[in-house]
Amino acid sequence: MEKPNIKYICPKCGSREYSVSEIRVSGSVASQITNFGHKRFTTVTCSRCCYTDLYKVSMKKLSEVFVFQSQR
Repeated sequence: MEKPNIKYICPKCGSREYSVSEIRVSGSVASQITNFGHKRFTTVTCSRCCYTDLYKVSMKKLSEVFVFQSQR
């Protein structure tokens, strides 16, 4: 999957270089058994200082989040 084109500025060091990936996490043992505890997050990591933000959206929708943030 290609990297989304977002207007990223690291809140820690100000860099505009970043990488994007997805991670999956699971909850408690009970939620693992019932398969309700699996969640997917998109990560945006600064290439300079490695600061990482987690977003609870798919990689496809990440650009919509950054458009919304820039309009505030």
